[in-house]
Amino acid sequence: PKNWIPVGASHLASVLDPMAATVIHADSLDKVCGRTVKLYDGEMRANLTLTYDSRGSTSVRGYKGDTVTCRLGFEPVAGYRKNRKSLDYLRKRSRIMVTFAPVGQTGVYAPIHATVGTKIGTLTVSAERFEATE
Repeated sequence: PKNWIPVGASHLASVLDPMAATVIHADSLDKVCGRTVKLYDGEMRANLTLTYDSRGSTSVRGYKGDTVTCRLGFEPVAGYRKNRKSLDYLRKRSRIMVTFAPVGQTGVYAPIHATVGTKIGTLTVSAERFEATE
């Protein structure tokens, strides 16, 4: 297609699929943000940059405790059409916030709350239950 940015082999090094990209391996809550996640969804390759925003706490079924909120920056790298308005909006204007909580004592942190600003409004997703199971 016209204006298509192709995905090359070099773009696919150390990428995560969308599901794996939502969980962060870190030594502590303080180290969840301050990183870039390389995402590949089978077509588009993008960088998700997590920048520290705030600390907090939450209580949902299965978890009560500390959280960390990161601002998420979205930068398409390849596998997309240049000048696509929706991607430009996500990259330049959208406010994406993700709140992470520890998954038990695993050293893994997963989203417990997220908001994404879109052209038509803000999408909010919140966990009703959050727990590590065997």
